[in-house]
Amino acid sequence: LNEPNGVDVYRWLRGRGFTSPIFFLIGLARNNPLVVEAEALGDARVLSKPLAAQELIKIVRGIK
Repeated sequence: LNEPNGVDVYRWLRGRGFTSPIFFLIGLARNNPLVVEAEALGDARVLSKPLAAQELIKIVRGIK
């Protein structure tokens, strides 16, 4: 199967003018090629699981 991944979705959104912040919530190792690619995007934030709900709320509310 050739399913789209988060980086594909990121590019699709940005290619259509989406300017809001984008977060990746990952459960993979930081050295996984997709994670490395996501971190290299520059304007997306990569968050590792597990992430407490309260922490996620703080992160999202911090967006202006």
